[in-house]
Amino acid sequence: MDSNWYTLLYFSGLGTSFISSSIVLIILFKIKFKDHSTKVRAYLSLIDILSIIFLAIPYIPSDGNQIYVCLYNSMYYFTVMLHSFWILYISYFLYMIICKNSEIITNYTTYAIIIFTIISSLSTFLVLMISNSKQNCIVLSTKDMMIDYLLITLVAFELVIFTFITYFYIQIRRAIKREIKLEDDKSKLKRNYCFRLLGYPILFFILSILGGLNVMQYFYQKENLLIFQIRILIMAFYPCFNSILYGLTKSSRNYLWYLLLKLPDYKEKEEILHEFREYGLMVDRVFMDQAGLSENILFQNK
Repeated sequence: MDSNWYTLLYFSGLGTSFISSSIVLIILFKIKFKDHSTKVRAYLSLIDILSIIFLAIPYIPSDGNQIYVCLYNSMYYFTVMLHSFWILYISYFLYMIICKNSEIITNYTTYAIIIFTIISSLSTFLVLMISNSKQNCIVLSTKDMMIDYLLITLVAFELVIFTFITYFYIQIRRAIKREIKLEDDKSKLKRNYCFRLLGYPILFFILSILGGLNVMQYFYQKENLLIFQIRILIMAFYPCFNSILYGLTKSSRNYLWYLLLKLPDYKEKEEILHEFREYGLMVDRVFMDQAGLSENILFQNK
């Protein structure tokens, strides 16, 4: 791929991802009535912004410094691992809220991000940041050792997470379909909703493919550059996909339109919906968002 086109696409991806992640983060911080998923989605947006910053590091002049190379590798694999952990936590979080009707999981969100950050740091920085004058990293000083490391920390690790999140989202989708069918057995929505829940494992599968491409770089030396460029370009746009799927839910989009268009009746409707939720007259907003339904349907039916 031509270097000029690659650089253009690369920074277009980083720019688009940064803008979309920032918009989601602003919405989650500013929205008045937050649901159970607000905090976990905010942490995901922060992880995405962190990955965007780390991906821009290679374009900072380094003069071939080996410490610099190890630092970049460490940051890259750190964000990939932390992101994978957090995607797993979000799926389990939604599973507990929607399928088990348990809110106890909300008490552990901050602890979870701290624990996952520590584990990801130990698994990447301590291994990849040790440098000497001849090899990029002493611990992984040969190609075979690097391949083994990637097979364990990327391919196998992400395959396990993909299996778990697929199971959780299948269970969540079944629970939501069952609930809506009880409310309105004749609704055509039961054949069309919950596409968002199918998108979560599909999007993570794309990330898993990146791990496979990463390993392939070490097997196919001649195609090394092309494989690297494809992997990094997908990684540059990946936070944007995250923002669309995880961040821009129905309620978030409604709030965004309110901010942009100053919709006159938005605040009044939100106050009414909040009172309904407070008195247990309607499910938590996270349920409606995952079902792909708008809470405004309550006003349309009046």
